[in-house]
Amino acid sequence: MMSYKYIIKKIALLSLFFIIISVAFITTIHLLYGDFLAKNSLIITFFNSLDESLLQILNVNLNSINNVLSYFLLFLNVIILINSFYVILLAIKTSKYNEEFLLLINPLIKRPSSYLKNKIIISFITIILYNLILYLIYLLVLNIAGSLNAYTLFLVFLAFIIYELTLFSLVTMISTFIKSKTNTYLLSFLLLLFFFILRIIIIETNFSLLSYLNPLNYFNYLDIINNNELPLRYISAFIIITVFSLSFAISESERN
Repeated sequence: MMSYKYIIKKIALLSLFFIIISVAFITTIHLLYGDFLAKNSLIITFFNSLDESLLQILNVNLNSINNVLSYFLLFLNVIILINSFYVILLAIKTSKYNEEFLLLINPLIKRPSSYLKNKIIISFITIILYNLILYLIYLLVLNIAGSLNAYTLFLVFLAFIIYELTLFSLVTMISTFIKSKTNTYLLSFLLLLFFFILRIIIIETNFSLLSYLNPLNYFNYLDIINNNELPLRYISAFIIITVFSLSFAISESERN
């Protein structure tokens, strides 16, 4: 029982650290909103200086910016990156660090198969709570800045959760195969880089079939705003990848 309390404490501290980073970021965005409304906005100038294909890759459409929510979504890639780092660290901490801690408590204990399952459940709940807290904070800050569709923002954060749970599942699977924590970090961040590169390839080649293999393509905020819904095909892909990855990780953990 003590080991789980230790896990929850570590997860809570990690989550708090990233919430502080996210709040600092959204507050900075909010402070810049007044400048953005000006005709000579530095933000608009910056995005206008970028190539159109790069804007596509960044999922930015300056013509669709007509309220505070679309302004906030200009910085979506930064938010995705922050959340991705959080999920990778969370997955590795719950699958590596705490296993070592359990063995330190009792080196003779054979790790039960339910141990990894319980850590996965704790982490899933944490990711959902983490995003709900951020949703409420962003809702408050963005609503101060102007009119806001709370349901649309909720769908964006629901898409965040789907992406993060998929990434968590893949990193957990990697962690069960690679014993070295350093190598796990390296491969996990390379996986994240691969997803960004794959996103570029999908846009440049219009090879839509690849989008099912890339969690970053599981949502397009412009589609969410226009249709006010999440694409069902990506939710199905999320379920398949998550179930496969975690089943594989649990199976490998039981073998060891």
